[in-house]
Amino acid sequence: MSQLREHNRLQETHEQLFSPQTLEAIKSLEFAAITAAEGAFLGHHRTRRKGTSTEFREHKIYTPGDDLRRMDWRASAKTDRFQIKQFEDETNLHVILCVDHSASMGFPKIGQTKLDYARVLAAAFAYLALSQHDTVGLLDFSDRITTYLPPQHSGHHFYNLLQQLLSLVPQKETSAQACVNFFLEAQINHALVIVLSDLFYKQKDAIESLSKIVSLGHDLIIVQILDETEVTFPFVEPAEFYALEDTRFQYIHPKSYQKAYTLAMKQYIEQCQAHVSKTGGTFTSLLTKTPVHESIREILHRYKATYKFARGIQS
Repeated sequence: MSQLREHNRLQETHEQLFSPQTLEAIKSLEFAAITAAEGAFLGHHRTRRKGTSTEFREHKIYTPGDDLRRMDWRASAKTDRFQIKQFEDETNLHVILCVDHSASMGFPKIGQTKLDYARVLAAAFAYLALSQHDTVGLLDFSDRITTYLPPQHSGHHFYNLLQQLLSLVPQKETSAQACVNFFLEAQINHALVIVLSDLFYKQKDAIESLSKIVSLGHDLIIVQILDETEVTFPFVEPAEFYALEDTRFQYIHPKSYQKAYTLAMKQYIEQCQAHVSKTGGTFTSLLTKTPVHESIREILHRYKATYKFARGIQS
């Protein structure tokens, strides 16, 4: 009954805050997220470790309300900051969704864009994390960090996250370094960082930069989102082809470029896969035509294969 009252209260609050059009869009995204998340686990059993464990996992910075009996005084003395011990069964996972909304994510101009797909995928991961009693945050970026919603666990936070995802507009270039700099400067305990991007960066070392997130003590999942035409280059008629993140364009006969283009794209995806795997992260390249629940299943399968302790979100 308490959950029902909380749901009704949240619904009334959002009906007051948002216009009917915005509220309808939020409800549609919520429905798509829940459908995809539940579909990913159809026929699978989800579990979460319960009970008591004495296996130490990590330290966290003390915050008011923490049990002082868990204070690690030796570690606190070394770092000049109060450190609390956390153990395997009590360490909640912090999930941070990093969503690229640069101009190239607005492709194609007709139909479902890569950003549309990223929205539903991010919302589904948020729903999964919250349903597992973990916290989830959102980091939006293009040529800079545009929005950061710190990890929280509440129904109200979920709706705020959905609203923020819906507000994203494809614009400007992509900067992987902006995303990395955020984690270099922010004091965030161990988190699962999920980057959703087409990985179309001008910087040659963009993938290398993103992989540094692992060295900061985080689990990293990089999801490359592509439209099928960006992989197969099926164009036939001569036409002007425009760059997605600047004003450059070129008139070409696409048939003359198809073989070289598809080979270059294949090699780029393989290079991304190899580098991310080498640095300890997880990489998955997806097409927007793939049902989101199938994509989630594939991403989590690869994540569990990469990390010995894939906690929180489990398949």
